[in-house]
Amino acid sequence: MIKLTIDDPDVFRRALSVPWHLNLIRVHMWLAGRYGDFITSSAYREYKGGKFSVHNCNPCRGEDWYNRRWAEGYMRDIEDDINLHWQYDFERPELKVAKYHTVDPMQRGGWHMHMQVHDNTRKTR
Repeated sequence: MIKLTIDDPDVFRRALSVPWHLNLIRVHMWLAGRYGDFITSSAYREYKGGKFSVHNCNPCRGEDWYNRRWAEGYMRDIEDDINLHWQYDFERPELKVAKYHTVDPMQRGGWHMHMQVHDNTRKTR
């Protein structure tokens, strides 16, 4: 069984307001099948000016998630595993599918995995 777990009603509404890019669905399903449960904390975000991102695309090409039970070292291993098995764009190999980071280094709760896909995203292994 693969679940989509979202603990915020507004994130749930936005996540379902546009279709997800097929490659984002593929990475999400691969991840869920490989590692089990995690919580999606962001997917689609309405563009309101400022910096445009994969979260603003329609179909949605970006997802943020976390699992508070997993240690930072384990999350770094998952980041490496995702990027070992998935290539974001063969024309821009420096860009990655997964990035474990925080928006606020002073706030442990801000740590999450950012996943992004492109039309050229492919499973490599």
